[in-house]
Amino acid sequence: MPIANTTLDFVKTIGRLYYQRRDNGNLAAKMGQHFLEHVRNRYNLSTSLLDEQFVDRLAYKSGYSKAELREIVDNIAIFQDYVYVSDDSLMDFNNKIEAFYKHH
Repeated sequence: MPIANTTLDFVKTIGRLYYQRRDNGNLAAKMGQHFLEHVRNRYNLSTSLLDEQFVDRLAYKSGYSKAELREIVDNIAIFQDYVYVSDDSLMDFNNKIEAFYKHH
């Protein structure tokens, strides 16, 4: 029997709560923080500066598309400052992050 990923279940539950409250800006920021924590833990990369070198290193270590990673990183930077995030933008961001997680 495979071990359950309780962290992912927890994140999904929290995500549903934020989504129900329609707090898309806060949810997008939390999703970005979770993504960066995943990168730090899995790829042992610093996430203090999300520049082109960071994207290059993450693309190299993960084998994931540099262009797709650039979009995720750009979204993280944008959503840190936004109070309002549309449902469509939130879903697009979620789909990009999910595609990265499923890649490996």
